[in-house]
Order: sequence, then structure tokens, then C-alpha cells
Amino acid sequence: MLDHISEHRDEILERWIDGVYEGYPEETAKFLRSKTDPFANPVGAGLRESLAELLDGIIRGVDPEELSSALDRVIRVRAVQEFAPSAAVSFVFDLKGLLREVVGDTLGRSIQLTRESSVLECALSTSICDVANRCGRFGRRRYGINR
Repeated sequence: MLDHISEHRDEILERWIDGVYEGYPEETAKFLRSKTDPFANPVGAGLRESLAELLDGIIRGVDPEELSSALDRVIRVRAVQEFAPSAAVSFVFDLKGLLREVVGDTLGRSIQLTRESSVLECALSTSICDVANRCGRFGRRRYGINR
């Protein structure tokens, strides 16, 4: 499965980035897409870089813990932009659907694909929960909210 994801890396990445940008208001999405200079558009450049790092890590089969810093950067950006928690992490679930769509077209529905994608999905979901929990603690400390 990872070989097939690697073959379609650029297509997957661009579609994933576009999907993330679509979650923003129209004018913001237009700006994020049009400005690639990290000084003129640090949010867009950071999102693009972090999403590429996540996808490349998945392709290389790295331990999900190694992806936590890239996950953390995306989730924190989305958290301060007042996305609901579910929307802040939705980009990962969007990738899962995109991988099924792109790789599924290539491979069909094999048992191996199902098993590998289930392991990958579980690892990513666990990492998301860990990162979101850290972000939540950060936000509560920052704003003086104690539980």
C-alpha cells in the first residue's frame, strides 16, 4: 500500500492541502493558495510543510510518535483560528478518505490494503488524540482554565 501511496504522493498532497484550505473562508483560502512565500504567508507555508512532512512520514512508515510534531503544528494553527476541536483534527480523517480514494482506485479492495490501512488509521488516530490532549493542556494553562 505504501508503494502505491508513494507513486501518487504529489497528487495526494495537493488534494489534501486543497481540502484543508477549503475549510477556511473563501478569501482566506484564496490567499493561502496564492501566496507560497513563508514570509508573506507563514500559515499557508507552515500548513503545506507540515502536511508534506506527515504524508512523507506515512510513506516511509515512520513511528507515529515521529509525526506528532507535524500534527502538533497543524492542530495548533487550527486551534488558534477558532476551529472547533473536531474541525481542527478533521484534516487527518480527510487524508484517510483521500488515501482510500486514490490508492483504492489503483489496487481495488484487497485484504492486505484493508489490514495496512487499518493499522495506519489506528496509529494516526492515537497520535491525534495525544497531540490534541497536549494542545488542550496548553490552551487551559495559557488562558488560566483549571480543571
